[in-house]
Amino acid sequence: MRLGVLKFDFAHKKIVNISRVADYFPKNPVAVAVDSHFLYVSDSVGNRVIVYDKAGHLIKMFADKRFIDWPVGVAIDEKAGLLFIVNGHGNDVVVLNSASGKLVRTIGKRGIEPGQFNYPTYITLLSGRRFVVVDTGNFRVQLFNYKGKFLRTFGK
Repeated sequence: MRLGVLKFDFAHKKIVNISRVADYFPKNPVAVAVDSHFLYVSDSVGNRVIVYDKAGHLIKMFADKRFIDWPVGVAIDEKAGLLFIVNGHGNDVVVLNSASGKLVRTIGKRGIEPGQFNYPTYITLLSGRRFVVVDTGNFRVQLFNYKGKFLRTFGK
């Protein structure tokens, strides 16, 4: 039995199965990002990022195979209108316009040098238009600015 994506409503002490509301079950939901209106769920096996409204209705999907390749980590900057997707197989981070889905930039490629990745997984946005990516295969965390400039690394 697949549960899909669950929303825990602690204030009302209930659980909402968003996948049932939307009538769409991700094949392998990995990460969730939330802004004031939407939930963004990465589906690695389905090769897409699914967007739900807060009630659980399916709004849209980002699934362009040209730049989405096994999405694992996902982060949203609502003010900047940017959606960050970490591609586990693509070994990069793609930045999309969150409204249109148009590609803004691609950051990184496969490798061991600073700014390169080896099976990256998760992402977190930081203040000052910066973000960190867990570069799993290289056993490190890398820090970038929104333009994609490598700033520093932690671990080895």
